[in-house]
Amino acid sequence: MRFDRPGIARVFCDIHSHMNAFVLVFSHPFFAVTDADGRYRIDKVPPGTYGVIAWNEGVSSDPRPVTVPDGGVAELDFTLR
Repeated sequence: MRFDRPGIARVFCDIHSHMNAFVLVFSHPFFAVTDADGRYRIDKVPPGTYGVIAWNEGVSSDPRPVTVPDGGVAELDFTLR
């Protein structure tokens, strides 16, 4: 299957109802998966202000603004319920 548009695709198994997956398709390279401790890092983000969204199995946050300074680091924490 080709995913040629940004969005979320849910994949199901017709035989095993417990077997399913989510495929997140982005139009940019700026995303991350958290580690075992829930930390994440997105490298090589150009300076600017962005809206960041956290997502976990169908639950997403509202976009949160973050400004990445020239040559700097920005930090942003999320809590999903």
